[in-house]
This record gives sequence, structure tokens and C-alpha cells, in this order.
Amino acid sequence: MSQAKAKLRSQEYATWAFAKVNELKKEALANKKDLKELKSHIRRLPSVIQTSGLAQTLLFYGKKHEAIATALAEHLTKNKDISECVKELCNKDASEYRLLTREAMELAQWLKRFAEVMLEGD
Repeated sequence: MSQAKAKLRSQEYATWAFAKVNELKKEALANKKDLKELKSHIRRLPSVIQTSGLAQTLLFYGKKHEAIATALAEHLTKNKDISECVKELCNKDASEYRLLTREAMELAQWLKRFAEVMLEGD
């Protein structure tokens, strides 16, 4: 992949993550949920994907913080339903699954970066 394509993809992920953290913050404030907990879940997301795998992480976050799992599922497979997304992922061949896992890791890193700044002091 050329450097220009990688830069464009990275910018796309950053734009998505900025909007998503903003959305998650507004949702948490509207529902009077703890922003520290939201920040904690987002901060751990990359390491959970790394240690547990993408499908397992989506299922785990589907129970712990559904909005994060839904956002990731929707971006990866265009499917808001977490269980349907996991089914789709499990039906992919190994190389496609690894590619989507790598994409999820990049998205999670961007979410983490923005959460560190945007949820600070809240």
C-alpha cells in the first residue's frame, strides 16, 4: 500500500474516532453515566482485542459497554447488531479476519487517543 493511501486511511479512522468519542460522551452525559468508566473501557479496548481476539472482544463489550461494541461492529461490517457482526466475522477466512482485526486495532487506538483528550477532567 502506498504511503498516500495509508495516510488517507489513517485520516478516515481519526475522523471516525473523533466523531464517535464525541457521540459516546454526549450519550453518557445524557444518560448520566460515568465518563471515567467510558474512558476506562475505551483505553482498554486495544489490549483486549490483542489478548482476546476481535470476535470475543465485541461480545465482551456488547455486555460491558454496548455503545463501543456497536460502533466498532458497524464500522467493520456495516452491521449494528453485535451478534450478527460476530457471525459475519466468524464466516470470514483467516486472512480477511486478520485484516479486520488489524483495522479494529487501528480504530481502537484512535478511539483511545481521542478519549484521553476529550474525556479528560470529566
